[in-house]
Amino acid sequence: MISKIVHDPLADRTMTIWSLRPGDWPDVVDSVRADARDAGYAERPPPESPPLGLSELPPRNLRFSPPPGVPHFALSAYAPGETIETMRNETIPPGHTVLRLRLY
Repeated sequence: MISKIVHDPLADRTMTIWSLRPGDWPDVVDSVRADARDAGYAERPPPESPPLGLSELPPRNLRFSPPPGVPHFALSAYAPGETIETMRNETIPPGHTVLRLRLY
């Protein structure tokens, strides 16, 4: 796993973590969802409906409400072959998923 932490000093109390993880994005997202639930976070309804035919897959953009005293977080997942412009136009390699975790 490779991670990069980005902190914008102009954004009040927000931190973004980029993480490259092995595995298919549905499995990686499901793992993070389970870890978040175990830590006391509650998943909020997704902001958008899944595209037709993809309802069996986990959403790629999730938000979580925290237990008392810890920050909210949002999760976005990027699949192999996608290019992430904010990361020097890096293309995600086969067999990996990139996660963007935003703490706020």
